[in-house]
Amino acid sequence: MELPRSTCLLVEELAANAVPATTVQLVDGWLLRAWPEAPFRRCNSVLAIRGDARDLDARIRVAEDFYRRRALPVRFQLGPVTRPPGLERQLAALGYEVEAPVLVQVAGVADLLRATADAASGSLRADVEERPDAAWLEAAAAGHGDERGTRRRVLSYGELLVRIGPRGAVAVVRDADGAVAGTGFVVAERGWAGVFGMGTRPLMRRRRVATRLLHALAEQASRLGAKRLYLQVEADNVPALALYAHAGFDAAYGYHYRSLGLRPG
Repeated sequence: MELPRSTCLLVEELAANAVPATTVQLVDGWLLRAWPEAPFRRCNSVLAIRGDARDLDARIRVAEDFYRRRALPVRFQLGPVTRPPGLERQLAALGYEVEAPVLVQVAGVADLLRATADAASGSLRADVEERPDAAWLEAAAAGHGDERGTRRRVLSYGELLVRIGPRGAVAVVRDADGAVAGTGFVVAERGWAGVFGMGTRPLMRRRRVATRLLHALAEQASRLGAKRLYLQVEADNVPALALYAHAGFDAAYGYHYRSLGLRPG
């Protein structure tokens, strides 16, 4: 599935609103985003979706200063909506490295609900709430492995869900004994809903937990008025790609980052 640029631009706006940085600087159509405490590239990168090629070198220097003052790598998110078109060529000439190719996938809410209906009829139970509480954060940490870096990511999910502008909701899936099996959340805006933070507890993998979670999040997205879903998945995450294809998602476009100042290893 290939989306027109106008739709890709809308999805990027929605995703920027769903995972907002704590500091934002607007520079000639570029959004310089920073949230140093959060381990998300998206909100620690330049979203270059508007602007022409005038004073491009000067604009890049402003971005570099913005991130260096915060002791962060200088990072640009680049894809089909990047403006100006020659930005990637310029960054490559300056030594910026390609980092983290990502696929953006989309699905119709109704289509996904049909594709995952059988998972909803099993023994797994899904609970949905508008806001994360301490129990959800603990469950999400367990679902993502409960390592130190993972815990920081999960706590960041909780922080952003408290302060986002669009409407969000969190879900937790439990097995027949009430043990947490998986967690995720959804953010709805302008007829779309983004799926984020999908995690399955290691001992519960290959038991359709993620499928049950997707069904619950799509139901909530429908209640919030969304007709279409989007998500981002790393291009080399083969198990996740298979899961999302089975649930009805199609690849719409890709993006990657060009970064400078990455730490070795």
